[in-house]
Amino acid sequence: MSDWVEVRRGGYHDSVTLMRVSRQLAERPGVAGAMVAMATRLNREMFERMGFAVPDDAGPDDLVVAVRVDGGGLDEAREALDGLLRDASRPPAGGRGASRSSPSGACPLYTTYAADGEENAALRGCRVPNTNKNTTTTTATTHQH
Repeated sequence: MSDWVEVRRGGYHDSVTLMRVSRQLAERPGVAGAMVAMATRLNREMFERMGFAVPDDAGPDDLVVAVRVDGGGLDEAREALDGLLRDASRPPAGGRGASRSSPSGACPLYTTYAADGEENAALRGCRVPNTNKNTTTTTATTHQH
C-alpha cells in the first residue's frame, strides 16, 4: 500500500463537491481509500481515523488530498483527482445551473456562496435555506417569499 497526502493552500471547494470527489476517487480501481476535504478540525480527525497524517500547518482554508492505493496507481489517482476537481469547478451549461426549473419541482440546494442563485430560486418562489458560514443569515431571509 502507498499513501499520498497533499495540502493545497487556499484550494477551497464546497463540502458537497469534496464528498462527491472523494467518493469518485475511492471507487477507482486500485484505490483502497481516499478523502478530499478542507483541513478543518473535524476533517483532520477523520483523516487521522483513516490513518492519514495531515501536516500540522494545514489550516481550515487549505484543501487536503489523501489517497491510499494498492500497489501502484498513485499517478493515475493524481490525474483523476485533478480532472474531478476541474470538472466540479466548471459552471453548469447556460450559467444558471440549479436555478433553472427542475422536472420534480424541487428547489435547489446551494452549498457555496451563491447569492445570485439564491435570489433566482427565491424569485421562483422557493424557500432558500442558507447554511453557508461565509454568508449572513440576512442573505437567506431577505429573499424568501
